[in-house]
Order: sequence, then structure tokens, then C-alpha cells
Amino acid sequence: TLEPRVFYLWTRFEDQDDAPVFDSSELDFSFASLFRGNRFTGRDRIGDANQLTLGLTSRSLALDSGYELLRASVGQILYFRDRDVQISGPPEDSDKSPVAAEVAARLTRYWSGRANLEWDPNLDQARTRKKGFELHYQTPDNKLLNLAYRFNLDDQDRDIDDPSSTSFEDTDVSIRWPISPHVELVGRWYYSLLYHETFEAFAGLEYGQCCWRVRTVARSFKNKPGEELNTTIMVQLELAGLGTVGHKVDKFLERSVFGYHAD
Repeated sequence: TLEPRVFYLWTRFEDQDDAPVFDSSELDFSFASLFRGNRFTGRDRIGDANQLTLGLTSRSLALDSGYELLRASVGQILYFRDRDVQISGPPEDSDKSPVAAEVAARLTRYWSGRANLEWDPNLDQARTRKKGFELHYQTPDNKLLNLAYRFNLDDQDRDIDDPSSTSFEDTDVSIRWPISPHVELVGRWYYSLLYHETFEAFAGLEYGQCCWRVRTVARSFKNKPGEELNTTIMVQLELAGLGTVGHKVDKFLERSVFGYHAD
């Protein structure tokens, strides 16, 4: 397929400086965010806008099943006025957004892949601001493996040693793997290539019968580079029809391991 997209957005300016910010933040820039009606999450900030988004998507579909085998998209926003409404900082005055592109593919029956790229022509030296690559393996019997690489350049192009810098470059590996009808292994290793440090690593074991299940996870993590790793052990007992006792390990795994769902 060849699918052009044109999206025009106009929102008048309203001074919102006196309104407190409770749950709003700026959306992470991506191809999907090019077509949103507000550049902020929540309801505490409504962004003023006069802009036109141009996008193009192409897909390859399986004739027999209709499954999407490959999708490639690219797009950019053209701004016709400054964006005065901000959560913090001065108004944005660039006349065009970075170019956002993404590719997603079904590689085999159980393997899928995804890549994204953000190229910014507004920098003094136009360059890639964000990029990421992901491989995802999942089978009907709960075998799950995720491999990811992510790179992000600070919006202000600050040095990585600056405490306020948001630049990062990391790898992320997570797994869920049954080793018997009743036992599963889970784990994750999140490593910063920028600081050459492990920011999070955990390993766990799930054991379950028809009416109950035990989840145990040992986790080491840090919030900032250079910190000592903190270590915790979480245990959860789940009784069918009665609820759970202990830590919410199932919710933690659903947040930490892409594709994980508690049975």
C-alpha cells in the first residue's frame, strides 16, 4: 500500500501560566505524535498550534491472511507560528519539526522487529537525535525474549557529565522462559553504553499449580550513574479466586518485560 497523510491543526493561544501543572508533560516525539491534537499529556496544558503534518506510510500485507508483514512510515510537521504555551522554558520558534521515521516487520512466525529514527535539521549540525532497534520473540506457550538498543540525544545538546542532561544510549534484554509445565524463569538486564554501567538487573522464578502460584524476584538497580546498586528481593503468593499476598511482582513484571502478562 501507499498511504499519504495530511493533518492540519489550529488551536488558539490562551495564557495558562497561572494554571498549576499536576499531570501534564510534553509528549515524547515519534511518528505517532505527529498526528496528535495536543503536544502535552493530561489536561493542565493545551498547546497553541498552527501547523501542518505531512506523512507517508507503506505496508506489505499477506494475501492469504491479511497480516501486516512490513510497515514503513516517515513524516514531519511544518509550523506556521511559534509555540508559546510551554510547561517550562521559552517558546519554541523552529519552523519545522524533526523528521520521524519508523519501520516494523513480522520476520517469522514468532519473531518481529521494529526500528525508529528521529533526524533533526534544526540543529547547527543536522544529525540523528533518536534511534532505536527492537527484536521481539514470543510463542503461544509463553516463551518470550526481547532485545533492544536505544539512543537519545539531549534536546539542549548538553554534555553527558551535566547532571541535567537527558542523553542516553543503552541496551535492554528481557526474558520469560518456561522450563517445565509449572516453572518459569524471568529476567532483565538494562545496561548503559553511555556510562558503562548496569542500571537494572533482575532474575526471578515462578512456580504454579492449578490453585496457587509463587513469584520470586531478586533485583539490583540504580537511578543515577555512579550510584551504588540497590538490591531487593520480592515475593508474591497468588491464590486462585482469593487474591495475592506480598509484593505486586506480577505488576512489576508487566511493566518491566515487554509482552509479559500474568496468567
